[in-house]
Amino acid sequence: MAFCAVKVRLWPAIMLPSKTLLPSADTLTEVSLPASILSSSPRDSVPEGLAEAASAAEVVPAFSEEALLALANRYLGTAAPLLKKPPGCVELAVVGAHLTGQPLNGQLTQRGARLEKICRTAPNYRLFALPGSSPPKPGLIRDEHSQGVGIEVEVWAMPEDQFGGFVAAVPPPLTIGTATLDSGESVNCFLCEPHAVSGALEITHHSGWRAYLSSSHLSSSKS
Repeated sequence: MAFCAVKVRLWPAIMLPSKTLLPSADTLTEVSLPASILSSSPRDSVPEGLAEAASAAEVVPAFSEEALLALANRYLGTAAPLLKKPPGCVELAVVGAHLTGQPLNGQLTQRGARLEKICRTAPNYRLFALPGSSPPKPGLIRDEHSQGVGIEVEVWAMPEDQFGGFVAAVPPPLTIGTATLDSGESVNCFLCEPHAVSGALEITHHSGWRAYLSSSHLSSSKS
């Protein structure tokens, strides 16, 4: 059975030909289709503009790899492989002020990060509201004796060349470590130094920062 060797790479936008018209982006994704595949495909199945090419490349904004792989695999009649994470990116789980809609989320989006999924940690994590933090932030710690339902997190994919600078700017007592998700997967994640939660309000029973904030807002409005 024939197969297609699909090449995926990230282009800095500055490297594209000057006449190439594409949406503005810091990085772009290319999938190349070898000429042998195109020439053996039915003429009417090849997108307009690709049929005459010795080889073809589709270039689109970064993080479109799965859609492009689906296009390439269309000519083979096979299912497109799913990517665990975008090439050239680091996965990071956020738990508090960097969540979507929260005050520090812009620190992710300004670095080109993309939200991958919303999920939970494994059961052995506890969450605390850190006193005196501005903006308000939670602290996530691992506790092997805890058996809750897990803490809600968002997993973001951040370009590798942006990750180091982001981590360097994380203020103590927060830190970037490794956490286990409820799926068993290990990811980089915001964690907290254990000493900082001594005397802090435990909010593990809310199962997430957003749920805690909603509960606090409701309590304040009723008082």
